[in-house]
Amino acid sequence: MQKIVILEDNSELRVEISETLEDEFLVSGCENITSFWCAYRDLSPELVIVDLGLPDGRGSDVIRRIREISRSVGILVLSGDQSEFERVVCLELGADDFLVKPCSPRELLARVHAIMRRVNSCNTGAVAQHVAEFHDYSVNLDAMEMCDRHGTPMPLTTAEFELLRVLVRHPKQILSRGQLVEHLRGEGWVGYDRSIDSLVYRLRKKLNTDSKCGQLLKTVHGRGYVFTPDVIFRQ
Repeated sequence: MQKIVILEDNSELRVEISETLEDEFLVSGCENITSFWCAYRDLSPELVIVDLGLPDGRGSDVIRRIREISRSVGILVLSGDQSEFERVVCLELGADDFLVKPCSPRELLARVHAIMRRVNSCNTGAVAQHVAEFHDYSVNLDAMEMCDRHGTPMPLTTAEFELLRVLVRHPKQILSRGQLVEHLRGEGWVGYDRSIDSLVYRLRKKLNTDSKCGQLLKTVHGRGYVFTPDVIFRQ
């Protein structure tokens, strides 16, 4: 049975979430960050549900730390903050989805199912290609590191790297904003996709530091974006 750890300081809501999920998943509820990390280490969950406002820290720091140690764990943010800014920040840190509370049990379960499909795909897919090379760049998909022709690491945020991962796996293909959202957030994801434009802009800026290589990430007006270079994979 797949495991979910809930980080929510509201005890009533934590129980409600647990009861919604426990028929299908093994669920552990935590009221603070300290107990969350204990449960995370003990259970190795496939998915975590994280509140942002916590008594002993920030949920956004938990998201950041999880993405530093795992790409595959699903992250669902559950917050009372309805601001678009907070949604975008969490998604760019690497969260799979953002759900404003209060929410219906049915919607919560649907979002969890959507993220689990992405998690299952990551865990069961055969990964035979670990390093992608294009132009003068090398991308280590396991270490989440991109280097230039001199072997110097290029700083990318988690969200920028995940976008690059999608692009190198679909070179010379026009990908719409909706397709990018699906690849990044999981099939069936519903939410704001406005952050995709700013994410593409930032990654493009970092890729186009060499004027000789032309534009590696182009906009196809009315259709989406295309990653233009040839990509070679090696183990």
